[in-house]
Amino acid sequence: MRFFTLFGFVFAFLLTWAALAIKENRELSARTVGQLESYPKFAHQQEVVISAYAPMPHDPVEQRRRVPSPPEVPTPVVLEPAPDPEPIVEAVPLVELRVENLLVMSGKSFTIPGLDIEMVWLEQLQGWVSRGEITQGQYHQLGGSSPHRFSGTGLPADSVSWTKAVSYCEQLNLREEAADRLPPGYTYNLPTEAQWKIYVGDADASQSIHSRRSSVGPEVVGNRAENNHGLVDTRGNLWEWTLDDHDPNRPERGKALRGGSYANKASLVMNNYARYYGGLDSSYYEYGFRIVLVNEAQ
Repeated sequence: MRFFTLFGFVFAFLLTWAALAIKENRELSARTVGQLESYPKFAHQQEVVISAYAPMPHDPVEQRRRVPSPPEVPTPVVLEPAPDPEPIVEAVPLVELRVENLLVMSGKSFTIPGLDIEMVWLEQLQGWVSRGEITQGQYHQLGGSSPHRFSGTGLPADSVSWTKAVSYCEQLNLREEAADRLPPGYTYNLPTEAQWKIYVGDADASQSIHSRRSSVGPEVVGNRAENNHGLVDTRGNLWEWTLDDHDPNRPERGKALRGGSYANKASLVMNNYARYYGGLDSSYYEYGFRIVLVNEAQ
């Protein structure tokens, strides 16, 4: 009997102790949760979770949406520079030239009737240039007179002064105008230095007649290869008269000559800046000329 009384007392004690332990554990859990909620770090996380998983008010199923991903950074667009606009090229009026009842249009070469002077069209000049230096045969056909040092119909007309070269062009203009073969506004003349710089072209030493390639004198016109414009002897053979004064501040020095001669070194003949001068009536045997047919306004 005593044994059962003692056992009942122990059992009641254990039940009481277990109840107290469960109660204390619940109070501790409640205090811990309260502390966590009041801690800023966890409160922030709680707000994020709430805002992220709050039901959409317009969604009837109240589906939960995910946390929006960060916005995408747009890829920078590299703009290519705009191409340069095509240059506006003004239309150049066609030049008409009548040769023996044939209409020669600008852009085409022709031969002056009766003189066999080939005239080559150059787009940059908007005019024509004689293919080679005026030969002795062409010079005398138009009444030119000059005591040449070197004799030969196909040789360039040497020992011609500036005055006689200009006179030759004037006689040619009268002849062609009478035959109605001059385009309006166009005349035959000596080239300017600026025009020479254009038509001299890409002639190299092998296409030029200079001291190392001729120890005797000038060669027959057209004996060497053409330059890129279809012209011959633009360097060497004979110095060529131009319309320009050699020195505008000293006009008494005479006119400028360009291109060099057979008696000059190749280095001088190939130098685009090499210039010579002579008086208006100077008829040195290294002087010759070629002609151009260009607009008088140029």
